[in-house]
Amino acid sequence: MVHDHSHSHSHTSSITPSAVKSFLFNEFSLTFWGVLILMNVRLLSAITIHVDDCDETFNYWEPLHFLLFGSGLQTWEYSPTYALRSYPYLLPLYYLGSFLQYMGVGGNKMVVYFVLKSCLALFSSFCEMYLIEGVGRRFGRFSSFDIFSRVDHFMGLLFHLDDVF
Repeated sequence: MVHDHSHSHSHTSSITPSAVKSFLFNEFSLTFWGVLILMNVRLLSAITIHVDDCDETFNYWEPLHFLLFGSGLQTWEYSPTYALRSYPYLLPLYYLGSFLQYMGVGGNKMVVYFVLKSCLALFSSFCEMYLIEGVGRRFGRFSSFDIFSRVDHFMGLLFHLDDVF
């Protein structure tokens, strides 16, 4: 029995270094990898970093805790006497926290706190990538890489700040 191999597997393609490079470094992939890197770093921050500045954190967490759970301390910035802070900033977090309560997770306040911090971290990573992509569209890919490397350079600082209320 003789097999004709003249048409052997012409429909399959091999993975070449140029194909891998093209996949890893096209614009979609750069955005994907950038968002993936930033999201992982920011989520790690949200679940591992302790509260560095309790004043800033609890100036937002306490009023949000009051809105979500019916108890909490009123900080002087929210008091009618000074009224330095406003509640609209808390509304998206309140709606998300209310949704968590509706889904049955709201009974565990620690879970709500860390989910809200994680959402802030994810939002921050998407905003950072939006900035990087915008710079790339306006000024070119080299500038985009430059901005990403600067964001990466300040990763330590942003690691502590991106998920803080």
